[in-house]
Amino acid sequence: MPEVIKEEFKTIIDTLDFNRYPDPMARELIAAFADFYSINPDHVTATNGSDEMLYLLASAMLKRGSTVIVAEPDFSMYRFYSFLSENKVIAYGKNDLFQINVDDLIRTINENQADMVIFSNPCNPTGQGMTAEDARRLVTSVKALVVLDEAYMDFWDQSILREAADYDNLIVLKTASKA
Repeated sequence: MPEVIKEEFKTIIDTLDFNRYPDPMARELIAAFADFYSINPDHVTATNGSDEMLYLLASAMLKRGSTVIVAEPDFSMYRFYSFLSENKVIAYGKNDLFQINVDDLIRTINENQADMVIFSNPCNPTGQGMTAEDARRLVTSVKALVVLDEAYMDFWDQSILREAADYDNLIVLKTASKA
């Protein structure tokens, strides 16, 4: 490691107040995130990773027994946290190219009177994604809470993060661990 970096770390460590708790509201982190993505910091919540937020959404935003639709294949924790929170989980199968047929997903959500639908966009693990136009159409065509996990969106240009506040039924998840 270059000496200049070692010195920088030493300076930072020497000035930290280890006897102080961090800000539980993560104000500096939220401000930096909001600035980076050009969004209102009032629309940002910081958690200990997306997993914590997934659990909170499944357990605190929904009543026990609510219907959650998870797209599959996708990140396995969507199903896990929904099940852990005693919600009814319905798997929505993607097509042979591992893509979501938006019209079919809308129909599935509405027919099952789903309370929440969650999937990654672009998808972990397939890399397939839904366009921003299709994501908007999905959000405006259902009453369910739509949770879009944009953990890998930094590698694609179809984010609707900046529009999330325009919809009452949309939550966009981001993470600092991927890009």
